[in-house]
Amino acid sequence: MAAALLTQVLALAPPRATPSARASPPRATLERGAARAEHVDVLIAGGGPAGLAAALSLASCGRAVTLVERREHAAAFEAQRAYLYLLDRRGQRFTDAHGLTEQIQARGVPNDGYLITRAWPDARGVVTSRPLLAQESTSSAIWIPRAVLLELLAQAAAAAGATLL
Repeated sequence: MAAALLTQVLALAPPRATPSARASPPRATLERGAARAEHVDVLIAGGGPAGLAAALSLASCGRAVTLVERREHAAAFEAQRAYLYLLDRRGQRFTDAHGLTEQIQARGVPNDGYLITRAWPDARGVVTSRPLLAQESTSSAIWIPRAVLLELLAQAAAAAGATLL
């Protein structure tokens, strides 16, 4: 759904113009408290996974993208968000398109090949089972910490030309 929406947005937006061909006046953006004049095609508020993925996609398509985030950097620790993401086939299509899958595999944990063992103090004893999410459809999925995913997305978005503030 997000990819379809992004496709519609890109279809509506004119291609990125060269600085001399811009018809619109410069717009003010913020750079950690200091104002400066700059034209942007897209301003994204929020440097979570969705904001960074949007910045990466749009910058890769040649749009002038500025992303503003309240945290100092993408991988800043947030106790209330210190969890893992399961990057499945659908997510890997995105990371494949942007050359990130190998880095994610190197820094994450594969979803297959492990079991959960529970030791119960009653008659159930020891019970071993496959994790609920370790089904065939997610066998190639990768568990990755949120901070690591955000760091990789931020690096890729910046490399694609997005301005991260």
